[in-house]
Amino acid sequence: MKKQTVEQQIEIDWPIRALFNYVCDIHNNAAWQDRIDHAEWTAIDHYCAGARYTCQQPGRTRRATYEVTEHTPYRKRAVTRRDAWLQPTYNMEFEPRGERTLLRVSVSFNGPWSLMAPWYAGKLLAAYDLPRLKQILETEN
Repeated sequence: MKKQTVEQQIEIDWPIRALFNYVCDIHNNAAWQDRIDHAEWTAIDHYCAGARYTCQQPGRTRRATYEVTEHTPYRKRAVTRRDAWLQPTYNMEFEPRGERTLLRVSVSFNGPWSLMAPWYAGKLLAAYDLPRLKQILETEN
């Protein structure tokens, strides 16, 4: 079955290195992602494929577990939710635009769940509140 992906993008007035570092620091997640109250690493080496972290989500007692599945500094980062039956992968791609950065975020599913991609991925992407991220960073700048 073909892999399905749903994507959104935004240009942020931050240099690529600074934006990549901010987004990859999970302690910043609660500031710009709707479905995160708190995040913490469960692995010692945080910035490599295979590293895992947990997130506390609003209204939930059980923490969600994520794994970094791809980490290419200043270019791409992907994380997969490991404790859910659907196991979506969140892909973040960074493209320099002078002193600005184009950030693309997508959610993808493999296998039979890929048929749900357009409907469910849209709901998941809404939690990655890119306009909020842009506002936080550009106001801080």
